[in-house]
Amino acid sequence: MWAAMWNNFYNTCVRGISPVTRGMIIFCIFIGALVCFVYSVKGSKKEKMIKNWFLFIVAIVLAGIGIFYSVI
Repeated sequence: MWAAMWNNFYNTCVRGISPVTRGMIIFCIFIGALVCFVYSVKGSKKEKMIKNWFLFIVAIVLAGIGIFYSVI
């Protein structure tokens, strides 16, 4: 069951998408990660680098998804 779901997802979302669309998706994911990272450290003091931990974690997750989607 899980293998069939994965194959269906992979064929629909990765293999079936044109390279231009895939590149735009990856670019948007990385821009979203960059924006989240900038807002997570924006306005923080020197001794405390991260101001908003939630946005920092979202940036890390988005970067991971972008890297994973780039590799597969």
